[in-house]
Amino acid sequence: MKTVCVFGADGRTGRHVLSELKLKGYSVQAFVYHRTADMVDEKERKYFEGDIMNYSHVQKAVEGSDVVITVVGHGDKTHPYMQTIGTKNIIKAMRSCGIRRVISLTGTGVVEKGDVHTFCDTLSKWAVMMFDKKRVVDGVRHAQVLKDSGLDWTIVRVSKLGGEGDLKFRLTEHGPAEVVSHRNRVAHVLVSLIDSQYWIGKSPIMTRR
Repeated sequence: MKTVCVFGADGRTGRHVLSELKLKGYSVQAFVYHRTADMVDEKERKYFEGDIMNYSHVQKAVEGSDVVITVVGHGDKTHPYMQTIGTKNIIKAMRSCGIRRVISLTGTGVVEKGDVHTFCDTLSKWAVMMFDKKRVVDGVRHAQVLKDSGLDWTIVRVSKLGGEGDLKFRLTEHGPAEVVSHRNRVAHVLVSLIDSQYWIGKSPIMTRR
């Protein structure tokens, strides 16, 4: 049984990732910013409370895992480059532990040559760039850090997260992105990529079916 370390496990998407991992029978090491009363260590799940920008916290969570999934997201008071700094810490910890597989979730502000953009996607990116440009820059920088890592990385890109829906999905290299990607479906996709060789070294987009 593989052990998966999940960063951002206490977030709205992260909780779906934990549920999906449990359903698929994986052992889990969940990294959370604040541990709450409902986060109880179990036989197949352990919680690690810490700050992703603190390397020693990250290293403790990664140790003993086989795969890393990161779904960290920005809050009102997070550092503007939290995703990039945290990703650097994750990569360093993975190297120290001999772990290669990492799957990261980010926005379609991370653009690849050949991407197809819908009006809604373009409008969404414009709005984020206008009001929270640093978040977009952070996503782009974190993606480059992963690409330069030499690890077996996959970056899943979505336009907007929200709600729940069915688990049917479609990944493409260049989109166009679906308007809203349901969190439980995104979690399903991320977990399905753990043993996938096809998307290693690629940045697929959650695409309209």
